[in-house]
Amino acid sequence: MSKRSRAAPKTPNWQARQFRVSREGQSLRARTVASLRKAILSLHLKPGEKLTERELCELTGVSRPLMREALRDLEAQGLISNVPHRGPAVAMLTRDDARDIYEVRSALEPMAARLFVERATDGQSSLQWRIVAGRQWRRGTSLL
Repeated sequence: MSKRSRAAPKTPNWQARQFRVSREGQSLRARTVASLRKAILSLHLKPGEKLTERELCELTGVSRPLMREALRDLEAQGLISNVPHRGPAVAMLTRDDARDIYEVRSALEPMAARLFVERATDGQSSLQWRIVAGRQWRRGTSLL
């Protein structure tokens, strides 16, 4: 009786190699989550795309149990959704979601700027002005 043979893993293409997980530094789980987050945010993994553990393991070079943990982390962060009887997929941002995000940002960003002005040291303020001036200079516009 012949043994059941497993298909050889695909060699990742040059674009996918950037998502390989290194085995140094922080925990392997954290690096796997970061690598998958990078793949999602760079649209290597497209919104609505079904995610299969086997393909993600080939992409990142990690084990399936570790991949399951990483997928749970990404689900908790809202980057993927786990559809019952279908499996995980990259989360899709709806028009309402985008509107809600920008409503919150429009409230938080002015508050952050106000708090910076109130609480920043002279050195921090000076550095901020140099950064802003540098951006304006690169754009060819003036602060004055």
